[in-house]
Amino acid sequence: MAFVEVSGRQCLGQASHRLAFDWVADGPTLAAGWSFDGTSLSVSADRLGFIPLFYAREGRRLIVADSLREAAARLSAPAFDDEAIAVFMALGYLVGDQTPLAGVKVLMPGETLLWREGVLSGERPAIPLIAAFPGDPHEARTRFAELFARAIERRAAGGVGRLPLSGGRDSRHICLELAQQDTPPPRTLVLRAKRGDESGVACALSQHLGIECQVIDNPQDCIAAERQKNRLNHYSTDENSWYLALMPHLDGPVFDGLAGDALSNGNYFDPRTAECLDAGDLEGAANRVLMAGSYTSFLKRPFQDRWRLQVAHDAIIRELAMHAGAPDPVKSFLFWNRIRREIALLPIAMAGQQQAVCLPYPDPDVLEFLLSLPWQSFATRAFHDEVIRSRYPHAAHIPYSQKATGSPPRVEWARLSRRVSHLARPLFNAFTRPERVVGYTLEALRTGHIRPLTPTFVKVMPLLQAVQELGVDPHRCQAAAHPAGKAA
Repeated sequence: MAFVEVSGRQCLGQASHRLAFDWVADGPTLAAGWSFDGTSLSVSADRLGFIPLFYAREGRRLIVADSLREAAARLSAPAFDDEAIAVFMALGYLVGDQTPLAGVKVLMPGETLLWREGVLSGERPAIPLIAAFPGDPHEARTRFAELFARAIERRAAGGVGRLPLSGGRDSRHICLELAQQDTPPPRTLVLRAKRGDESGVACALSQHLGIECQVIDNPQDCIAAERQKNRLNHYSTDENSWYLALMPHLDGPVFDGLAGDALSNGNYFDPRTAECLDAGDLEGAANRVLMAGSYTSFLKRPFQDRWRLQVAHDAIIRELAMHAGAPDPVKSFLFWNRIRREIALLPIAMAGQQQAVCLPYPDPDVLEFLLSLPWQSFATRAFHDEVIRSRYPHAAHIPYSQKATGSPPRVEWARLSRRVSHLARPLFNAFTRPERVVGYTLEALRTGHIRPLTPTFVKVMPLLQAVQELGVDPHRCQAAAHPAGKAA
């Protein structure tokens, strides 16, 4: 972790710091950092805003850090950003430049800051809206296959390490193309599935290609895993803890399928949201994004009021407006928010702390092309399926994993009661309504499934840790916090 704090010409911390990811033959495609020359501090984000750089201003001081914990440690009185927490309670991730802390922001894609003599200025490029691809589906499939092969070739030049492999499309495309170019991974890493056939399908692909397959169990203590994940992920996501089981087994450059699901598989796509955005109906689009509601009913009344769905609704409308007019506005919104602020933390903040990371789907050429595909013709999983099938016909007989359907099997009673007790215990805290936690606990015991507790648990744990580890006063309203404005 690194930070810099400047006030006048005084500098505390690292005067210069550089972070780099997505290594290709001639260097990284993602680089961010800062430098102080004794007079001014310049800060630069990477082209996609994947590398989190946090900044906060208190009076004539500017704090910049690559860790939210480092930034929080230098604030005089950390408080929650109510709008950000409202969004998190609804979506499970943050959008735009939000962080959980009031007065602390994260740099946007390509953003630059300059701090000189107590004055903060900068430049924030607009989210790019790509011109629509004019070709037909056959041309699009051919173009995608060519661009992806080139992206893999550029990254494989630096070596190929053990490849995390699932039963889906994104890592399969990577694995097949590496094998096609005679640079297969020495081993695939497959996380054993609790339900469904994901690990079996992934191993079948590995065996077909003659690659050793290592199946990894996930025996972690769920609370310990969430705590570790939240620290690595800057207390900003409700996902990603599963990746901790893979991290000890990573070795060599890690190829990650980041963004493939949103960019080429049509995952999380909703045509009615796209129709609303094409029609300029931001209100309707926001309602669609937030239609699952918010996990605030388990909170005590003051927190329900502060983090109510309407607060998130207003933030989502502002963010959606930046993507209206894109060939696929839903894909654009998901990529620049969910992918950038949540899923990118897997390779950047987790795997990238141990190994070099290679990201073929956000390759500049691949990304521009996939963002250019009009949703009316290409927002389906069949597009990526056909690309893979046509380029690697020898593997077409291997199915993709299917999500398990129906209710999960009931857990043996003694084990269930231990797990329920383990999950419920941290939910009795300053944020939650005890009677609601008791209700969730009884429902879990009645049904034999821990599902009633899990969504609540992963939402409240980052808040609880922010209080315990970042020094946040949960009752302090953000109005009293210092803004991260850009004027002296």
